[in-house]
Amino acid sequence: MPRLWIRSLFVLVCFLALIPNLALVKLSLKRRALSGRSVSGERYYLPPPRLLRALTFGYNELAADLVWLRTIAYFTDHLTTDRDFSNLKHYMDTIVALDDYVKEVYRFGASMFMSRGVRQTNEDVLAAIDLLKKAHQRFPKDPRYPFSIGAYYMAELRTRDPQKRAHYKRLGAVWIRRAALIGSDIPWLPSLAAKILTEQGQKELAIKHLQELYLTTKNPAMRAQIAAKLRTLQAANLAEQLDRYAQQFQQRYKASGLEFVPADLFVLLDAPDPPPFSISGGVPSSS
Repeated sequence: MPRLWIRSLFVLVCFLALIPNLALVKLSLKRRALSGRSVSGERYYLPPPRLLRALTFGYNELAADLVWLRTIAYFTDHLTTDRDFSNLKHYMDTIVALDDYVKEVYRFGASMFMSRGVRQTNEDVLAAIDLLKKAHQRFPKDPRYPFSIGAYYMAELRTRDPQKRAHYKRLGAVWIRRAALIGSDIPWLPSLAAKILTEQGQKELAIKHLQELYLTTKNPAMRAQIAAKLRTLQAANLAEQLDRYAQQFQQRYKASGLEFVPADLFVLLDAPDPPPFSISGGVPSSS
């Protein structure tokens, strides 16, 4: 009998303790109903992630699984009808707040954001990128996440502003380089990042990054790709240095008033700073 009395008292205490939380949930649901209405008129009813964590009493992983199942149902319902995923970010933020260790949520969640077809906007792409950045923060040794982020920056974000487009490409190159540094098994990744940086006028940075990757990678195929790209970039870089030196020499030669002197003699008299190469067997090489 005393045990039954203790149990009854315990249940009563738990019920009384839940009353304030239930009131907060009701208030939160009301606010969500007012502000979470999607284009199709559907409402988002889940409470904020922080409150939901408190209500799970430590069973956060179970709650995250349940919300994930609800998210899949929500996504499939709208994928076959209006493709209005207005509440998808709310679901994803809630799942990650409850349990940030489930790789499938990041992987498939990013694809869900990118499933609007012709209606896709930059906001959808940025939401996918934001989710993948959280994945990279949680799983920093997995190269798939930074690679996808780089690909989204380069290929999916749309703008007519050349400066913004160049900015997106640079960000994409940085993330793809990060994927290569982590250890991606895609051998052409470093070359792709270097190509983008070169197109953005950052050839020296591209060479530096490739040299760093060449020293750190353990993938023979990737090392061969890096070596080939380095040779191409260094040759182009040397050609540009030679061209700049030749222009400086010609300007000084014409301004000197000594054009009657042969150019090879003028080199001995009043040449610019030492050239960025040395003559070895008649072939210029980087000094």
